[in-house]
Amino acid sequence: MANDSKLGMLAGLAAVLMIAVVYYQKLPTSANATSVPGAKSKMTPRPASVDPILFPEKPAPQKDVLLRSGGEE
Repeated sequence: MANDSKLGMLAGLAAVLMIAVVYYQKLPTSANATSVPGAKSKMTPRPASVDPILFPEKPAPQKDVLLRSGGEE
């Protein structure tokens, strides 16, 4: 290998290692997980009975209303 190709291979390997170190770095134990962009917060499970897709909200029952036409007598 010529010196130029060795230097190019070394630069490429260094770039890959640097990206891997930055991407896979561990968070400090004192870091707040919700302050980190892209971090997922813990979800609390909820019962299926409150799921709006499985159990849609029922409309209120209609009331019978008598309407009178004209004035009062």
